[in-house]
Amino acid sequence: MSDIDLRSLKMSDYIISEFDESLFNSYQIFVQRNFGKNAYQGKIEYLNWLYFKNPYGRGYSDFLVVLDLKNNVIGCLHKIRYEIRNNGKNVNLACASIHNLMIDLNHRNGVGFLLLRELLKKEKSFLIPGVIGKLSDSYRSLGLTPFKSFWGFKLFKPHLINFTKILFGHKLNKDKGDFLAKKCLCNGVKLEIAFTNELLKIINKNSNDFIITKEYLQWRLFDDINKPTLVLWSNNKKSVFLITLGRRRRFPVARIFFSTIDNLDDGRILLKNTFRLLGSLGYPLTLITSTDSNFLELAKSQKIRHKSPAPDSYFYSKLITLNNVDSWPLVSDLGFEERFT
Repeated sequence: MSDIDLRSLKMSDYIISEFDESLFNSYQIFVQRNFGKNAYQGKIEYLNWLYFKNPYGRGYSDFLVVLDLKNNVIGCLHKIRYEIRNNGKNVNLACASIHNLMIDLNHRNGVGFLLLRELLKKEKSFLIPGVIGKLSDSYRSLGLTPFKSFWGFKLFKPHLINFTKILFGHKLNKDKGDFLAKKCLCNGVKLEIAFTNELLKIINKNSNDFIITKEYLQWRLFDDINKPTLVLWSNNKKSVFLITLGRRRRFPVARIFFSTIDNLDDGRILLKNTFRLLGSLGYPLTLITSTDSNFLELAKSQKIRHKSPAPDSYFYSKLITLNNVDSWPLVSDLGFEERFT
């Protein structure tokens, strides 16, 4: 933060406020200008899901906006609420994941610092996923703990008819999806699209002090808004991928946003089946984020390309020390673009 010249920023010209419904029209104009037309950030369904359906939600008190003197929204910051565990004190602690920190182009003179300062005042523990460039440098200079992860992508030829249907807005129905899954999946790989206790158990196996409950997981992955999460299991159910399907700038995109891999053979079989299924569904591009230590070697064997520059993810806490946590993508906004678009 030392690079920001706060002398040129008149604090009195801006107000940090909790979001209120009276600001919705101004917020939508801000979203269209900064995130794009029809961006998910401006959808009321997304806001209701994020702030009122989350079992840990606190309503719009977790949705911060920056207002100018005319009460126009010129900045925003969203939070995902969850809990972490302090085993030393035997207590659960409130935590937040930060995403969609955005400031209007004409006001990028240090206003973002006001949001971050407010964040540091209000939150004792928080996660910041997937940031790059100067913003990442700023978080590192604040002493936040970086989490390791792999970021990459895979391009391949999709089923042309299904690809065209997605381009024109057709939605995949369940019967078609089941048919393609039976046709494409082999070596015992299974597709599920619902919560199971097996999934909760394997996620929590390496979640460290992040608390992933049944209620949270059902909300995060399988709420009935828009699209459910695809769950691809290995034959022995010791490895799993979580996948969202959607579009970015109207282009069909799939995203693997969580994986836990028992061994390299499992991982290779899962990846081959995943790409075969996604290609048949009509998706030519798969974005991948993985915290699994096996994934780097798998990426080489499957010719998955690295994203460059790779985003950084950070954790900050005054109360608890955490190193790498495999389940952090589940308390982040990974997959939101695909799920809500």
